[in-house]
Amino acid sequence: MPKKPTFTKKQLTEFRNSLMTMRREVQHGIKQRLASKREIEIKDIGDQFDDASEGREQEFGFLMNSRDRDKMMKIEEALRRLDDGSYGVCEECEEPIGLKRIKAMPFTRLCLKCQEEEEQWVKFARERELEEDERQIFELAETEFQEGEEVEE
Repeated sequence: MPKKPTFTKKQLTEFRNSLMTMRREVQHGIKQRLASKREIEIKDIGDQFDDASEGREQEFGFLMNSRDRDKMMKIEEALRRLDDGSYGVCEECEEPIGLKRIKAMPFTRLCLKCQEEEEQWVKFARERELEEDERQIFELAETEFQEGEEVEE
């Protein structure tokens, strides 16, 4: 059975307030970017923009929206955990998450140890993916080189 963290009502209220503030900030940032995008679209009707610059701005906007969505989901999940009483419990090892960690990142779902392990697995998976990509590129280049040799003969 998981150990339940022992937070005071005051601490739980502070966590909820912090999460609600974060949620409002994310929502405000999204609204500002949408308003800015509308202004650019209106201005773009009469102006010519550099395509490369516009592409970078769109890519940056997409990444920010993706980060915002991810952060908003984490905040909503943390609020749900506050409501159901599972807030502050690591989803992996079911041990209490340290108070310093909760204060620093109120929407965290993992204790520090499990977070570090997850990051190691992600790093390992990325390295394996890069190795696989490099292997495929090498094989493709080797195949093209061999096919080129055959044509010359």
